[in-house]
Amino acid sequence: MIMKPEQEPSPQDLTREEDVTSLMISSKNEEEWNNNCDKIKAANNKDYPKFWYEKIVLSGLANKVQKSWEKK
Repeated sequence: MIMKPEQEPSPQDLTREEDVTSLMISSKNEEEWNNNCDKIKAANNKDYPKFWYEKIVLSGLANKVQKSWEKK
């Protein structure tokens, strides 16, 4: 029987909308949010990706995540 090595989870591609959104939703507090922002900017030539404003700000995602910190 051939054993397959365990697959490691693929790293996030912080240039993709889905991965950026997922990372930001996972932020547990303001410090983590800011660190995640830094990771995203680093992956996108020291700037936010083109879709940032629409997908994170205008969509309400930033506000929703921030409010989740207040509940704790």
